[in-house]
Amino acid sequence: MNEVIVFGKDRYNTLGLMRSLGRKGIPVFLVLKHSSPISYCKLSKYATHVKQVHSVEEGIHYLIDVYKNPSDQKTIIIPTSDSVASLLDSNYDALSPKFVFPNAGCKGALTAIMDKALMTSIAASAGLSTPFSVEHICGDPIPDGISFPCLIKPAKSIEGTKSEIKICHNLKETEEATSHLNKGHRVLIQQYINKKYEVLLLGCRCPNGKVFLSGVFKKERWVSVGEDGSFGLITTDYSQWFEKKVIERFLAQLNYVGPFSIECGIEKDIPYFYEINLRNDGTSHYFDLTGFCSPYAWVMECLGYNIEYSGKGQYYFIDEFEDFVNVASGFCTFKEWRRDKKRASVFKYKCSDDRKPMLVVFPYMIARTIKTIVKIRRK
Repeated sequence: MNEVIVFGKDRYNTLGLMRSLGRKGIPVFLVLKHSSPISYCKLSKYATHVKQVHSVEEGIHYLIDVYKNPSDQKTIIIPTSDSVASLLDSNYDALSPKFVFPNAGCKGALTAIMDKALMTSIAASAGLSTPFSVEHICGDPIPDGISFPCLIKPAKSIEGTKSEIKICHNLKETEEATSHLNKGHRVLIQQYINKKYEVLLLGCRCPNGKVFLSGVFKKERWVSVGEDGSFGLITTDYSQWFEKKVIERFLAQLNYVGPFSIECGIEKDIPYFYEINLRNDGTSHYFDLTGFCSPYAWVMECLGYNIEYSGKGQYYFIDEFEDFVNVASGFCTFKEWRRDKKRASVFKYKCSDDRKPMLVVFPYMIARTIKTIVKIRRK
């Protein structure tokens, strides 16, 4: 079997993807940008080869100038962060002769549709429900027509961080939130969805246009505003929230090929589109117990194999570390948290057949969780 390049940062997304592919017998060549206080992805037994780089740019140069294809077929690259996906896209012309990677048909096209205002507009035209949104340049007057509460977030994930996501209840709060950002910085001011919960739809679109939908992660608890879901249901039954033909139309209008995830907030039983992530999502390994791995399906379809969907089932996921923050913040009781942890079948880091990364992650995540709890208690 040809090796697949997993290119990303030292995070659970990268680790989970390697495990998913490795269990399917696919050799993984890890191009790793070391970006966290600890390094654990390289310790996975599923990393057949490892190339560590100091920056995403260094990794791109390595692929273009140094990497040698082990076979006559193009090597497949799966990015696990927006910055990697965008730089692959920026170097499309140099990389595409010998690599296959998520793209939107030509150089720069994928990065262009990472713009949240543009992707929201295309989602609406495809038939998805979308919140009212307006793009804003920090330093300019707040535009008229904004209803409150509203949500402020980076116009592109590669141009900002999750810490910039703020809920504002009036004009003054909105002005204050944008004034703390650099003048000229682009943000999206969006109608706040008073969500009951969130859903994340996971899947991939293959070069021949075939779309696989793994299912939905129904997020019931979060680490904090704008952060990862920390507890919820994994289910292959997405029909309550999504029509496959609408998703197929949306992806076709984006002209996107590759793994993806679509995030929505549920208000009054309506899924309101938040964003589409145009790369492998950190939740992809949560779905492995269903029997279907969408990154694997995408790899095999790219190699010319005809894959049939075979996933079925539902179970619970929990972030074995940071979900405990919800006890400290009063979102759930210790009794509820303990019950949910016991009924969870999949975890963010824990893996019985690949223990070494967990040995390194454990003390760091315990310390990080305690630090978050202390910060909450001081408020």
